[in-house]
Amino acid sequence: MGEHFARGLAEYNLCPVVDDHGHKLRTLGVLIKNCWRAPVMMYSGLYYCCAGNYIYTDPPDHFHYNINKGMFDTIVVTISMLDVYLTPAEKKEIRVIKNVIIEEETPPEFITRLKNLGITIFYFNDIVEKGKTSTYKFERPTRDTPIIIVSTSGSTGMPKGAVLNDSGLLDNAALEVGPWHDHLSNDAYMLNNVTLGFGTVLGFNFATMCRGGKLVYLEKKFANYFEELKAGDPSFIILSPLSYAKMYQAINMVISKLPSPQKEGITAALSAKTKLFYATKKYLEPEIDKMLKPLRDKFFGNRLKFMVNIGAAISDDILTFFRIFSCVKIINSYGSCDVGGIVTVSSDTESAEFAGVPVPWYQFKLIDVPELNYFVTDTIDGKLRPRGEVNNISQKNV
Repeated sequence: MGEHFARGLAEYNLCPVVDDHGHKLRTLGVLIKNCWRAPVMMYSGLYYCCAGNYIYTDPPDHFHYNINKGMFDTIVVTISMLDVYLTPAEKKEIRVIKNVIIEEETPPEFITRLKNLGITIFYFNDIVEKGKTSTYKFERPTRDTPIIIVSTSGSTGMPKGAVLNDSGLLDNAALEVGPWHDHLSNDAYMLNNVTLGFGTVLGFNFATMCRGGKLVYLEKKFANYFEELKAGDPSFIILSPLSYAKMYQAINMVISKLPSPQKEGITAALSAKTKLFYATKKYLEPEIDKMLKPLRDKFFGNRLKFMVNIGAAISDDILTFFRIFSCVKIINSYGSCDVGGIVTVSSDTESAEFAGVPVPWYQFKLIDVPELNYFVTDTIDGKLRPRGEVNNISQKNV
């Protein structure tokens, strides 16, 4: 579908080539929230040499900035985000663009408002269908071809301008198949709550698809999480600390309402495993795990093999709870938008304070942060212990 969408864009002559500081590229605005079309946009960028300017969290200020700078004349927008563009355009707070690609079920009042602004309307499925019969000749992307420009951060919502290129997107997907080979089998089901994740999630998205696996996206409403978890029966889960915290509260609420003596038995089992983990760093105890399995399967299904925390720091208590309750490997990680994958990864027993060590296919550079008194020359007990800000993350030749 990504290829068909790209071909449809070409047939309708949308997103013509522009010169951006010496780089020839096509730029498409993508104003979406939790929509399955997001990966389609990403694939279309690979085929069309098109840098999609994404926004998928609030606030939209950076997206509006890029509209006013003339970065794109065409946007793809979901119904839930359409008013984010329309209202400021109607108030003449932002530039009126030429083309909008919308969903077929867009309410008539939105269509009327778009037409009143003189905007040409295209429908997503029409572009895909047009592309199915196209013979348009694409130029092959180079390793440095920009594919995605991330306008907002998935973890903070703050504006950013990370640029992901062709090599960052595809190389990381291929590289991540190696370390997670046992979990990314052909029946892999990856579950997360960000439709198009950047950084860590993005690499796993592509690694899963490359192995013929399936992606399961959670609804935005947390009330549906466990129902969807059970239905999706994922083999691995990637979530942010906020989602883990909500699940932690929900699971403990369920435990508190169990009848006696089941409640006391589960509580005692979790307490015993917690003490065992802190004493031995072991989160598996066969006899106790048998007792926890029916409750664990109720929440997570019975295929779960590992879990990942992404996006921000997580409470050590919550991380430990999920390790002993889920009985699977859980790692803490850090991902970078512009390289499109995991940058650091912890072991399955490290404290939540530790985001891990660099994965083998990246090289880092630390720089001094004098205002925080962090220096790359810092020492502890006479041993060099560099501190600073991560800068200049780049791929090694692997």
